[in-house]
Amino acid sequence: MEAKRLEFKLKKPKVWDKKWRMVMFDIPESNRTGRDPIRKQLYKFGFLRIQRSVFIIPYSCQDLIDSLRDYFRLADGELYIFETKVIEGEKTLLEYFKVKSK
Repeated sequence: MEAKRLEFKLKKPKVWDKKWRMVMFDIPESNRTGRDPIRKQLYKFGFLRIQRSVFIIPYSCQDLIDSLRDYFRLADGELYIFETKVIEGEKTLLEYFKVKSK
């Protein structure tokens, strides 16, 4: 799969809703070359990689993830998004993303 360019604007609200969005992907070995374009897109939109195929961002991104699924024609179960209010290392993440918790 070649690197593609997705045009999308991720909204960064002035007031943070105190939810972290974790995006994970599980692309089969048979489509190994499909992983790098997805990583590049996540970096492009400001996600921070916390593991090889796990990224985090403090902004709502469901529409972006849906667009990525469509754009890369991903099968069910290949790209997930989770929301959480509690995360280990939050202080470091808040500093990285320049987000205020109050």
